[in-house]
Amino acid sequence: MKVPVIKPVGSTNMWVVVERWSEKHTDVIIDISPGFCTDLASVPKWARSIIQKTDRRFWGPAIAHDYRYIYEIGDKRISDLNFYLGLRKNEVHIVKAIIAYIAVIYGGKGAW
Repeated sequence: MKVPVIKPVGSTNMWVVVERWSEKHTDVIIDISPGFCTDLASVPKWARSIIQKTDRRFWGPAIAHDYRYIYEIGDKRISDLNFYLGLRKNEVHIVKAIIAYIAVIYGGKGAW
């Protein structure tokens, strides 16, 4: 599994992409330049123990998901689905991936 290179932004809950990151989705290739800032998944409070920002398996799918949301690439439902598929590709357990998928659907409801 390839992991994006990121670093924290000061004492905030944000991270910055250090090296170019690409992720293939079902409908498009997401190509992210260095300098892109992300919170590594906006999820409701109840899901924060499941989506742990220290788990590197979440980083790529979360960054690509945030990128799609910010730039409204494609369709929200497809973006959320690709987040789930990315987690499964990175071998996140199916139950954890489903919970994370539901969390981003509700956590990102007003963001699109």
